[in-house]
Amino acid sequence: MGAKALSAHALEAAIQSATSLDDLKALVAKNSTEKVMNADGTIRGLVYCKPSTKRGAVLSAAIRRGQPDGLSTSMIVDGKDFQAVYRAMVNVIAGHLGVIEGSDLLAKMHGSAGAFLTKYGLQLTEVCYQQVSQIRS
Repeated sequence: MGAKALSAHALEAAIQSATSLDDLKALVAKNSTEKVMNADGTIRGLVYCKPSTKRGAVLSAAIRRGQPDGLSTSMIVDGKDFQAVYRAMVNVIAGHLGVIEGSDLLAKMHGSAGAFLTKYGLQLTEVCYQQVSQIRS
């Protein structure tokens, strides 16, 4: 299943750049869907934290694999475009795990926002407002 997570182009590029069989196995393992995605279609380690009295709602990532120190980061989603924040968080996680740009796995990660919203009982709401500004006379 791991090799299927790579697009044909990305797999070909990985094969050409690998200097040994171990390098190739490591690339395929990094881009394996089962190591990155949960069965419900969400990304492992990415969670929604409800707003508290001191901060707004956040997306938080806590991943122990990948680079030596792991990854622990969060981004505030209150008052921001959820899709943009989610995409940025996915890019941070993908970069940390070494997911190949243009791979099928990266596309699945970016496409997981709907499953994430469902898991946490969230929905997107379009917000339009008018802002006041001072008129110069």
